[in-house]
Amino acid sequence: MPSDNAQLIFGNYTNVISALGASIAAGSGVSAHNSSQISRRNHRELLDTIKKLNNRLDELNKSISDNKKI
Repeated sequence: MPSDNAQLIFGNYTNVISALGASIAAGSGVSAHNSSQISRRNHRELLDTIKKLNNRLDELNKSISDNKKI
């Protein structure tokens, strides 16, 4: 059986490693969350731009069609 001193040292080592792992996991979660938010915002902006472009193309197509009728 390990001595009391060895148990204390290895117990502290285990606690430090556990805390470090939890800290890394929490940091990774925050980073992933932030990246996800940025990605969603970029996606919304892209959809808005596509809608605007589609509306503009519809207007242009109508204008061309109206000019051909003259």
